[in-house]
Amino acid sequence: MTDTRFLFRPLCGEIVDLLRTLKRDDWERRTVAGTWRVRDVAAHLVDTALRRLSFHRDGLTPPRAPPAPSPAEDLAAFINALNATWVRAAERLSPRVITDLYARASTELADFMETLDPNGAAAFPVS
Repeated sequence: MTDTRFLFRPLCGEIVDLLRTLKRDDWERRTVAGTWRVRDVAAHLVDTALRRLSFHRDGLTPPRAPPAPSPAEDLAAFINALNATWVRAAERLSPRVITDLYARASTELADFMETLDPNGAAAFPVS
């Protein structure tokens, strides 16, 4: 097993630094992520950090996925719907707000990841 806990902080810091250099037009550029633009990917990073903090650190019970024809389709459809809902809501946020939210959430996520015991149960912070 490779301990990656201490890589979150510098990586997130580099992402924030990069986002702060982008011009208005850069936020609207298409990416390799299908129809997502740069702003959509950045918003997704905010969502990912906030979900991890809410579900993993704070113990919030995630919403249940609706029944689907197969478990694989169920999971994929559920994740895609979660992502699409957040990205759609983030349309109302400015690049600065998205960046500031990511800076805050990613710092809290790095703080949390560094408390985890790499040799124990990954779901619980070190006491």
